[in-house]
Amino acid sequence: MTLTLVLCSLSLPGFAQPQTSQQGTLRLLAGSGDAPSGIADGPASVARFNTNFLKFDAFIGTAMNGEGKLFVTDPGNHTIRQVAADGAVSTLAGKAEQPGSTDGAITQARFRLPSGMVFDKAGNLYVADSGNHSIRKISPDGMVSTVAGKAGAPGTADGPAAKARFNTPTDVKIDTAGNLYVADYENHSIRKITPNGMVSTWAGVSGKEGNAEGTGRQARFLRPKALVFDAAGNLIVNDAGEMIIRRITPAGIVSTLSVGPEKFDKNKNDQEIEYGEIDGMVADADGSVYLADRSSGKIRRIKPSGDVESFGLKEKGQTFDKPSGLIFSRSGEIFICQQDGNIIKINDKGALMPLSGPTYGNGTVDGPALEARFWLPIAITADASGNLYLTDYSHTIRKISNTGMVSTVSGMADQTGSADGTGNEARFNTPSAIQLDSKGNLFVSDQKNHTIRKINTAGVVTTFAGKAGEAGGVDGRGTSARFNLPMGLAIDKHDNLYVADNGNTQIRKINQDGVVTTLMGKKETSYKPRDGDINSGRLVDPIALAIDAGGNLYVTDRTFIRKITPGGKLTTIAGNKARGGFVGPHSTQDIYGVSWGIAMDHAGNLLVSDYDNDVIRKISPKGKMSTIAGVDGYRRIQTGSLPGRLYRPMGITTMDRNNFAIISGDNVLMMTLPGNP
Repeated sequence: MTLTLVLCSLSLPGFAQPQTSQQGTLRLLAGSGDAPSGIADGPASVARFNTNFLKFDAFIGTAMNGEGKLFVTDPGNHTIRQVAADGAVSTLAGKAEQPGSTDGAITQARFRLPSGMVFDKAGNLYVADSGNHSIRKISPDGMVSTVAGKAGAPGTADGPAAKARFNTPTDVKIDTAGNLYVADYENHSIRKITPNGMVSTWAGVSGKEGNAEGTGRQARFLRPKALVFDAAGNLIVNDAGEMIIRRITPAGIVSTLSVGPEKFDKNKNDQEIEYGEIDGMVADADGSVYLADRSSGKIRRIKPSGDVESFGLKEKGQTFDKPSGLIFSRSGEIFICQQDGNIIKINDKGALMPLSGPTYGNGTVDGPALEARFWLPIAITADASGNLYLTDYSHTIRKISNTGMVSTVSGMADQTGSADGTGNEARFNTPSAIQLDSKGNLFVSDQKNHTIRKINTAGVVTTFAGKAGEAGGVDGRGTSARFNLPMGLAIDKHDNLYVADNGNTQIRKINQDGVVTTLMGKKETSYKPRDGDINSGRLVDPIALAIDAGGNLYVTDRTFIRKITPGGKLTTIAGNKARGGFVGPHSTQDIYGVSWGIAMDHAGNLLVSDYDNDVIRKISPKGKMSTIAGVDGYRRIQTGSLPGRLYRPMGITTMDRNNFAIISGDNVLMMTLPGNP
């Protein structure tokens, strides 16, 4: 979000220089080094799951065997995990960060994005191996086999299991006769596998999407994602693409049970209940169906009467953290697997209790760098002496000195406001970006105050532009100007300040005299980017800024990287206009996730923090793109030789020719690129 262009050579006193490999290194500069996403087995507080799986259309599948043991899929790690009664986690099958399709002993077997699963009466565990387009089986003796479908061969074919084909199956359930039912996500159909291994299309038509009720092939679905049998033997389908819950009777008749956000359900008090992106489902013996409503953070219950209500939370406004998987224990407890890596349970008395997952907390502790704690730091910049300054979600400005000490420069932790003053007398409200001018003054985009703040070298905070609490888009001098949720900042060689005015979808410029003008964009709500000049160019979600020696301004604009020339021409230099996602090794038109930080090295390469994909991208002056740190899809912190692993990288800044500071979760890392030309 902030981009510093300090290109001097620093000895970085206090920061021991790492022994670098040829490909470079990642090193922890400040913070605990922990993250809520990872691969670790172990006790409840130590265990980690990969929280980066939503882009794959998978969800956290749950199953409980006859002994009451809980099993969950970890799609981002490509594994099946077991959760003990005390919350301890172990890996049952697959190997973290090693996707594959190998059958055999559980220690050798590999999966690719396993999603929903179910046990049969004999103790066999069936897994919808979505990335392999197949249904897998883990037998009680620990052997993994492919029941139907073929890895790497998506298709629509019915017939004998070995010849049948699926396309991203996301869930599997079993009826009392031993028939398996598969949510064939990208085929928009429900498939059936008989005990003798014959595959048929039970409802819908493979490859034909739609929204229609009817019997069998008359019905149409749009990306059915999850399944559950209710107490009456009906198969309940989460028709995710339509945000509809469907019901299929044993005779194959498809009807609509409940609808999503465009058609509101009403509870018995005639109150509207809106829900959105549903993942897993579970049913109880009384005929109610429970939905993991990931987008709203709620568990929804559809009662036999058809009434829909929220379940499990007693406090108004309280939510779960993106619930994904659900299952009941034999004693009536409901287990909820959340995207944040936590598993919690609700007992039969309605009490919420944590079972497994991260318990570490963010904080605002000052002191030695590795003992210090941060709370969602966002942006970072460096001065010529190697000191780092960052914005912290605790509404403070923090400093990591070149001797390795962390202190709070301005603001008071957890106290919002807009007061000017010195040090902890000042107040901020979600400081976002931070940047230094040539005189050593710090500038901060105080996002929810809609202002730009200045911290001079004596530590005095003043309001440089905008007025606290008054959002707008007015140009003018200093406090007569108005901003709307300002975010990224950049400063040119003349100390002109550029602001990503996010709420106005504009880039604003503030000269040394404090005069604010609009450089590019108009307030838009269409979310359609458009290249062009100052009158026709459009931005959609400007977040972070960087500027090169020639005065070209670079903007992270949702899943795009945009360039604004000194002459006022806006172009798109990277990203994809369709959607976010993975990036290829070279093409600037390959797809990105949302980027919260951008910086420029001494050679004119852009370094972009790809928050959604947990990597740092590099774009050369000729437009060649590469990934230099982190691995797509693997969300955790791993220091050492590059590429290492990153957790949701945000701010990035240039420290010297070879060293770059990166915010990763609640930590600050140093990336060293030896021999950086």
